[in-house]
Amino acid sequence: MLEPYIIKRDTFLLVGQRVTLGGSNPSAEGIDWLWENSERIWNDIQNKAENQLYGVSLDFQYGFERGEDARHAYLLAAEVTKVERMAFDHESLVVPASEWLYIPIRSDDESVKSLAPEGLRDDLGYLAGCVFGWSNQWCSDNGYQPQGWPIGLEIMGLSRGYEDVGGPHETVCVPVRKLTD
Repeated sequence: MLEPYIIKRDTFLLVGQRVTLGGSNPSAEGIDWLWENSERIWNDIQNKAENQLYGVSLDFQYGFERGEDARHAYLLAAEVTKVERMAFDHESLVVPASEWLYIPIRSDDESVKSLAPEGLRDDLGYLAGCVFGWSNQWCSDNGYQPQGWPIGLEIMGLSRGYEDVGGPHETVCVPVRKLTD
């Protein structure tokens, strides 16, 4: 099955391009557009810290809970060491220090596919959402709880997990805290 691990991260800075969803733009077409333009977005980001691309879900859970007028966003970004200049359509996001549950996933892993309904098992974006949901059970079973922040990360370019088959397709990340006894 999935092999999650915990990483303690200091505050870090992301820069990228965002689409807002909800209200008059309820579909995920904007997210697809970001990924179709990921090379341009990546190339426009200066002072990258690593060779990793982040998909950042902002206010997804809480946006859906607030109803049809709610807004949520998705940011396609890179971690940067500093911000000197940004492309006119980019923005920055400071991510607070936390422990993070990292869950490497591959779309060809049958245990990952089993989390999704039959017709959506080959859609990596949908599978990532299922893994975000699965993380709640993992936290409960392992003495953690999600921070409850309106942020979730998908990281492309990490190498830990699935080493025997070339690494993960992406790593889903959830801010967590250890429950005290």
